[in-house]
Amino acid sequence: MAAALKSLEDPCVDVRRVALRTLAHLAAPGDASALQRAAERFADRAWPVRWAAIDAVAWLAQGGTGATVARAFEMISVRLEDVDWPVRMAAAIGLRNLLHFLSAMSEEMRTDDLEAHDVGSIEDVKNQLGLVLHPLLKLLRDPAKEMKLAALELLALLCEQTRSASFSSQLRNQLQHLSQDPDLARAVQAAHEAIERSFRLESQKVPESSKSM
Repeated sequence: MAAALKSLEDPCVDVRRVALRTLAHLAAPGDASALQRAAERFADRAWPVRWAAIDAVAWLAQGGTGATVARAFEMISVRLEDVDWPVRMAAAIGLRNLLHFLSAMSEEMRTDDLEAHDVGSIEDVKNQLGLVLHPLLKLLRDPAKEMKLAALELLALLCEQTRSASFSSQLRNQLQHLSQDPDLARAVQAAHEAIERSFRLESQKVPESSKSM
Protein backbone atom coordinates (compact mmCIF):
# COMPACT_ATOMS: atom_id res chain seq x y z
CA MET A 1 0.00 0.00 0.00
CA ALA A 2 2.98 2.28 0.57
CA ALA A 3 3.73 2.20 -3.15
CA ALA A 4 0.17 3.20 -3.99
CA LEU A 5 0.29 6.12 -1.56
CA LYS A 6 3.57 7.31 -3.05
CA SER A 7 2.16 7.03 -6.57
CA LEU A 8 -0.65 9.44 -5.71
CA GLU A 9 1.89 12.22 -6.22
CA ASP A 10 3.24 10.88 -9.53
CA PRO A 11 3.30 13.41 -12.40
CA CYS A 12 1.57 10.91 -14.72
CA VAL A 13 -2.23 11.04 -14.72
CA ASP A 14 -2.64 7.32 -15.35
CA VAL A 15 -0.28 6.43 -12.52
CA ARG A 16 -2.25 8.56 -10.05
CA ARG A 17 -5.53 7.11 -11.31
CA VAL A 18 -4.36 3.50 -10.97
CA ALA A 19 -2.84 4.27 -7.56
CA LEU A 20 -6.27 5.31 -6.30
CA ARG A 21 -7.84 2.10 -7.58
CA THR A 22 -5.07 0.11 -5.91
CA LEU A 23 -5.43 1.99 -2.64
CA ALA A 24 -9.18 1.29 -2.53
CA HIS A 25 -8.56 -2.44 -2.94
CA LEU A 26 -5.66 -2.74 -0.52
CA ALA A 27 -6.85 -0.57 2.37
CA ALA A 28 -9.14 -2.04 5.00
CA PRO A 29 -12.85 -1.10 4.79
CA GLY A 30 -13.45 2.13 6.67
CA ASP A 31 -9.76 3.07 6.79
CA ALA A 32 -10.07 6.79 7.59
CA SER A 33 -6.43 7.53 6.84
CA ALA A 34 -6.54 5.93 3.38
CA LEU A 35 -9.86 7.65 2.71
CA GLN A 36 -8.36 11.04 3.53
CA ARG A 37 -5.39 10.44 1.25
CA ALA A 38 -7.75 9.49 -1.58
CA ALA A 39 -9.91 12.57 -0.93
CA GLU A 40 -6.89 14.82 -1.36
CA ARG A 41 -7.03 13.93 -5.06
CA PHE A 42 -10.46 15.57 -5.36
CA ALA A 43 -8.54 18.72 -6.24
CA ASP A 44 -6.42 16.98 -8.90
CA ARG A 45 -6.14 18.92 -12.16
CA ALA A 46 -7.05 15.81 -14.20
CA TRP A 47 -10.71 14.74 -14.19
CA PRO A 48 -9.94 10.98 -14.55
CA VAL A 49 -8.02 11.20 -11.28
CA ARG A 50 -10.86 13.07 -9.54
CA TRP A 51 -13.24 10.39 -10.81
CA ALA A 52 -11.03 7.61 -9.41
CA ALA A 53 -10.72 9.51 -6.12
CA ILE A 54 -14.50 9.65 -5.72
CA ASP A 55 -14.80 5.93 -6.42
CA ALA A 56 -12.09 5.22 -3.84
CA VAL A 57 -13.62 7.40 -1.13
CA ALA A 58 -17.11 5.95 -1.66
CA TRP A 59 -15.68 2.43 -1.42
CA LEU A 60 -13.41 3.07 1.57
CA ALA A 61 -16.19 4.77 3.54
CA GLN A 62 -18.18 1.54 3.60
CA GLY A 63 -17.61 -0.09 6.96
CA GLY A 64 -16.20 3.08 8.49
CA THR A 65 -17.34 4.84 11.64
CA GLY A 66 -20.28 7.22 11.65
CA ALA A 67 -17.91 10.19 11.50
CA THR A 68 -15.99 8.68 8.58
CA VAL A 69 -19.17 7.97 6.64
CA ALA A 70 -20.54 11.47 7.25
CA ARG A 71 -17.28 13.08 6.18
CA ALA A 72 -17.12 10.99 3.00
CA PHE A 73 -20.71 11.87 2.10
CA GLU A 74 -19.99 15.56 2.59
CA MET A 75 -16.81 15.53 0.50
CA ILE A 76 -18.34 13.58 -2.37
CA SER A 77 -21.40 15.85 -2.39
CA VAL A 78 -19.24 18.85 -3.24
CA ARG A 79 -18.15 17.10 -6.45
CA LEU A 80 -21.73 17.16 -7.73
CA GLU A 81 -20.81 20.63 -8.97
CA ASP A 82 -17.46 19.71 -10.52
CA VAL A 83 -16.61 21.46 -13.78
CA ASP A 84 -16.37 18.13 -15.66
CA TRP A 85 -19.53 16.07 -16.12
CA PRO A 86 -17.85 12.64 -15.75
CA VAL A 87 -16.79 13.71 -12.25
CA ARG A 88 -20.28 14.98 -11.44
CA MET A 89 -21.64 11.64 -12.61
CA ALA A 90 -19.09 9.74 -10.52
CA ALA A 91 -20.16 11.75 -7.48
CA ALA A 92 -23.84 10.88 -8.01
CA ILE A 93 -23.01 7.19 -8.48
CA GLY A 94 -20.66 7.19 -5.50
CA LEU A 95 -23.30 8.71 -3.22
CA ARG A 96 -25.89 6.24 -4.47
CA ASN A 97 -23.62 3.27 -3.80
CA LEU A 98 -22.72 4.56 -0.35
CA LEU A 99 -26.39 5.10 0.53
CA HIS A 100 -27.28 1.60 -0.68
CA PHE A 101 -24.60 0.16 1.59
CA LEU A 102 -25.61 2.25 4.60
CA SER A 103 -29.27 1.38 4.11
CA ALA A 104 -28.45 -2.32 3.91
CA MET A 105 -26.31 -2.11 7.03
CA SER A 106 -29.05 -0.32 8.94
CA GLU A 107 -31.59 -2.93 7.91
CA GLU A 108 -29.27 -5.78 8.91
CA MET A 109 -28.73 -4.22 12.31
CA ARG A 110 -32.48 -3.96 12.83
CA THR A 111 -33.44 -7.43 11.63
CA ASP A 112 -30.57 -9.23 13.36
CA ASP A 113 -30.80 -7.11 16.50
CA LEU A 114 -27.12 -6.21 16.20
CA GLU A 115 -25.43 -3.40 18.06
CA ALA A 116 -24.15 -0.68 15.78
CA HIS A 117 -20.92 -0.26 17.76
CA ASP A 118 -18.92 2.29 15.78
CA VAL A 119 -19.98 1.30 12.27
CA GLY A 120 -21.67 3.97 10.17
CA SER A 121 -25.31 3.63 9.21
CA ILE A 122 -27.90 5.61 7.25
CA GLU A 123 -28.64 7.64 10.37
CA ASP A 124 -25.18 9.21 10.20
CA VAL A 125 -25.98 10.99 6.94
CA LYS A 126 -29.70 11.71 7.42
CA ASN A 127 -29.08 15.38 8.13
CA GLN A 128 -27.02 15.76 4.95
CA LEU A 129 -29.46 14.19 2.50
CA GLY A 130 -31.44 17.37 1.96
CA LEU A 131 -28.26 19.32 1.19
CA VAL A 132 -27.73 17.50 -2.12
CA LEU A 133 -31.27 18.05 -3.39
CA HIS A 134 -30.70 21.33 -5.23
CA PRO A 135 -27.39 20.29 -6.89
CA LEU A 136 -29.09 17.10 -8.08
CA LEU A 137 -32.17 18.87 -9.40
CA LYS A 138 -29.84 21.14 -11.31
CA LEU A 139 -28.12 18.10 -12.80
CA LEU A 140 -31.42 16.92 -14.28
CA ARG A 141 -30.83 19.66 -16.84
CA ASP A 142 -27.22 18.67 -17.48
CA PRO A 143 -26.37 18.37 -21.21
CA ALA A 144 -24.93 14.89 -20.64
CA LYS A 145 -27.65 12.22 -20.68
CA GLU A 146 -25.51 9.91 -18.55
CA MET A 147 -25.42 12.62 -15.91
CA LYS A 148 -29.20 12.98 -15.91
CA LEU A 149 -29.58 9.22 -15.48
CA ALA A 150 -27.17 9.08 -12.53
CA ALA A 151 -28.92 12.05 -10.89
CA LEU A 152 -32.35 10.46 -11.35
CA GLU A 153 -31.26 7.19 -9.76
CA LEU A 154 -29.81 8.98 -6.75
CA LEU A 155 -32.84 11.26 -6.39
CA ALA A 156 -35.18 8.26 -6.35
CA LEU A 157 -33.14 6.73 -3.53
CA LEU A 158 -33.12 10.01 -1.61
CA CYS A 159 -36.92 10.18 -1.83
CA GLU A 160 -37.19 6.86 -0.07
CA GLN A 161 -34.65 7.76 2.57
CA THR A 162 -35.86 11.25 3.43
CA ARG A 163 -39.59 10.47 3.18
CA SER A 164 -40.10 14.20 2.75
CA ALA A 165 -43.22 15.41 0.98
CA SER A 166 -41.49 18.68 0.12
CA PHE A 167 -38.51 16.85 -1.37
CA SER A 168 -40.75 14.54 -3.39
CA SER A 169 -42.89 17.40 -4.68
CA GLN A 170 -39.86 19.27 -5.96
CA LEU A 171 -38.61 16.18 -7.76
CA ARG A 172 -42.02 15.48 -9.29
CA ASN A 173 -42.09 18.99 -10.75
CA GLN A 174 -38.70 18.44 -12.37
CA LEU A 175 -39.60 15.10 -13.93
CA GLN A 176 -42.06 16.55 -16.42
CA HIS A 177 -39.45 17.78 -18.88
CA LEU A 178 -37.65 14.40 -18.81
CA SER A 179 -40.64 12.13 -19.37
CA GLN A 180 -40.49 12.41 -23.17
CA ASP A 181 -36.93 11.10 -23.41
CA PRO A 182 -37.08 7.35 -24.17
CA ASP A 183 -33.55 6.81 -22.87
CA LEU A 184 -34.60 8.09 -19.46
CA ALA A 185 -38.06 6.54 -19.34
CA ARG A 186 -37.19 3.70 -16.97
CA ALA A 187 -35.34 5.97 -14.53
CA VAL A 188 -38.16 8.53 -14.63
CA GLN A 189 -40.70 5.80 -13.89
CA ALA A 190 -38.58 4.54 -10.97
CA ALA A 191 -38.40 8.08 -9.62
CA HIS A 192 -42.19 8.44 -9.85
CA GLU A 193 -42.61 5.14 -7.98
CA ALA A 194 -40.19 6.29 -5.28
CA ILE A 195 -42.17 9.52 -4.92
CA GLU A 196 -45.41 7.59 -4.47
CA ARG A 197 -43.83 5.33 -1.84
CA SER A 198 -42.50 8.38 -0.05
CA PHE A 199 -45.95 10.00 0.03
CA ARG A 200 -47.53 6.77 1.29
CA LEU A 201 -44.98 6.36 4.06
CA GLU A 202 -45.35 10.00 5.03
CA SER A 203 -49.14 9.68 5.24
CA GLN A 204 -48.82 6.56 7.42
CA LYS A 205 -46.80 8.33 10.09
CA VAL A 206 -48.60 8.44 13.41
CA PRO A 207 -48.55 11.89 15.01
CA GLU A 208 -46.76 11.98 18.35
CA SER A 209 -49.88 13.45 19.94
CA SER A 210 -51.85 10.37 18.86
CA LYS A 211 -49.28 7.99 20.34
CA SER A 212 -49.65 9.53 23.77
CA MET A 213 -53.45 9.20 23.85
